Amino acid sequence: MTGIQADRIRSIKEKSEMKKHYLEGGIPTARQTLASAGREAVAAFAAEVGYPIIAKPDVGVGASGTYKISNEAELADFYAKEPHANQYVVEEFITGEICSGRAAVRVDDRLAAVHHGHREPEARPVVLRR
Repeated sequence: MTGIQADRIRSIKEKSEMKKHYLEGGIPTARQTLASAGREAVAAFAAEVGYPIIAKPDVGVGASGTYKISNEAELADFYAKEPHANQYVVEEFITGEICSGRAAVRVDDRLAAVHHGHREPEARPVVLRR
């Protein structure tokens, strides 16, 4: 059978699973925890990494549904108002250049598809919710 197997889908679908592979490969990445661990656990994580923290859906692309949380009151508000909070990952907030890669596919030793982006951070905010 060709193509990705069912046991590998989570590793490309869920941010929390992707990060494990980045770390195994030695790729620096923002530290994260699962929001499903509960508000107290996320507050302890925030105490370790510092505010602000970023909460975003574990499954999804882009900045849709992302929260920038700047203090414990906003963390409590996130848990009170986001009905799907337990499906989120929470990451330390980092700054830097934006670099992304999508896929490189070889078909008969020819490159069939690739996407790579690199740009300086923009001044406009990318966080959609607070």
